[in-house]
Amino acid sequence: MIADSATIVVPADLLQSLQSQVEELQAALQDAQRGRISTAQDVQDLQAQNVALKRELKANSEAIDLIRSASPATTALRMDDAFEAIDEIDCRLARVERRPQTVPGGKTAARLTQMKEILRQRGSLTFAELRRSMDLAPSELTRLLQVADHRSIEIFYRPGDHRQKVIRLKAQIR
Repeated sequence: MIADSATIVVPADLLQSLQSQVEELQAALQDAQRGRISTAQDVQDLQAQNVALKRELKANSEAIDLIRSASPATTALRMDDAFEAIDEIDCRLARVERRPQTVPGGKTAARLTQMKEILRQRGSLTFAELRRSMDLAPSELTRLLQVADHRSIEIFYRPGDHRQKVIRLKAQIR
């Protein structure tokens, strides 16, 4: 038992490590909700990190309980809050994992192929030039670019003239 006058010193780096891991998981969750994480493998990796964090929190719960019982004002980290945050992250990751992957339809896939072929033949094009060569409305080109694989195309403003957006294929490293 700990006497009333006893003080327990817990390394600050342990508490900071736990707090930073919770923050990393929350940041990863926000990225997932914005659509940046789209593969099931990434979601599984996040869930594995989440499980590891739960194990670490449980392993360190005795030290944290000792801190809390010795001096509740010693730390702002509360075990219940940490576990609730982890459970909330688990629920949100499960929702992201269940979200169906959008696969372009036949017409969209054909247009994406046509766009890449035009860019291969003619190089960099402004949006207006690409739209005219594909015979698309401005909104159709915008929707097409939303589902395009941005690992293979690059969109940027024309240097010196920020009124024109340019699209080009990225260099393929083989």
